[in-house]
Parts: sequence; C-alpha cells; structure tokens
Amino acid sequence: MKSYTYLYLLIGLILFSGAELARAEDSAPGPVTAPVLSQFSPENQKKLLAGEAIFEYVIAKDQDGKDEGHGRGAVLINRPVEECFRVFLDLDQQYKYFPRMTVSRVLGREGNRVRMYKELDFTIVTAKYTHFITIVPEDFQVDFITDPKGENSFKLSAGFFRFVKVDAKTSLLFYEMTRLEIGLKVPGFIRTYAYTHLSARDLPPIVTNIKKRIESGGTWVKKQ
Repeated sequence: MKSYTYLYLLIGLILFSGAELARAEDSAPGPVTAPVLSQFSPENQKKLLAGEAIFEYVIAKDQDGKDEGHGRGAVLINRPVEECFRVFLDLDQQYKYFPRMTVSRVLGREGNRVRMYKELDFTIVTAKYTHFITIVPEDFQVDFITDPKGENSFKLSAGFFRFVKVDAKTSLLFYEMTRLEIGLKVPGFIRTYAYTHLSARDLPPIVTNIKKRIESGGTWVKKQ
C-alpha cells in the first residue's frame, strides 16, 4: 500500500509543482561585482543582478567518488548576511512564506540542533517531512536531513540553505537539495528526470519567497 502512496506522491509532485519562476518585486539589487558571482555563467549573473532567482544542476562526487547531481537555487538579497540569517532562523514561521508549505512546527530544540515537522500541499497529495536541522552560525548555514523515526512522505530528503556575504548590504542565498529518495523503485532515467524537473521548478520560487520575506524585515507573507 505504501508503494502506491509513493507513486501518487511522485505523480502529484511532477504535475503540480509548477510555481512560476517569479521575479522579486521591486527588489533588484544594485551593481555587484563581487568575486562570489564569478562561479555563475554570464547569463545567470545577469539574472541574479536583475533580482531574479536562478536554478543550476550541480555535479559533485559522492562518497564512492562517483559523479552525482543535485539541484541548486540561488538569489541575491538586499540585506546584510547577519540580518538574512536572523530572519530565516524564525523556523516556525516558514509556512507563511514558503511555497506550498502549510505547516512548519518546531518539535524540539537542543542548542543548534532542531527537530522540525513540515507539510507541503501539492493539491492531490500532501507531502510530510520530519527533519533534523543543524544550524551552523559561523557559516550562515542551515542543514537538514530526514528523521527516519518521524512522519515522512519521502524515504530521505537532505540539503541546506546558505547565506554568503557579497558586500556590506548584499547577500547571496543558496538552497541545495542534495538528496531525495522517494522509497519507490523506478528506472534511473525516470528518477533523474523527475528530481531535476522538480528542483528546476520549485527551488527558484522558494529562494524568491525567502528573499521577499527577508527584505521586508520578516513581515511579507505569501498569498493564500
């Protein structure tokens, strides 16, 4: 029975994950020439400087030394990196501005280790996640990975959010989904297509909404 749940979830995600790759409203950054932007293609640099979110497919080595790809969203935010991190760490409020998220609840906290439950609405299916979150203040980074003992629609999901200082008033946000296992055996090419498709459509709107939330001082909320 659970395999059918995974299948419906995969179909629902592919069919209903199409949020528009939105442009941040009235928040395009000023001229930025920081070296951190040199890692992007000229086309993506132009988009970032115009206030747009971008998507990239990143190839990295796994533990066995094999090439493994994952999605990465990025956007420039017109706020100092310390302010970005402070606003983002209000984790209980994520449901107010993350696309599709309807529940974001901190279940427990011990130092920089947080256990959190989230739900995302994909119209025909609700995706549920229980994550262990590790806050890394010195890197302005938040890591997440599935708590296998919690309620989860996916077998495993993992990744991170990282804020990088561009200059005194500007930060670069990365959101990378490094692992996603749905718990259903499907051909490799279908799995790769599905994950790439989902990441390309969902990561840019997420970082765009984070940008809006931070630039508003933590008050902007998505339309219901």
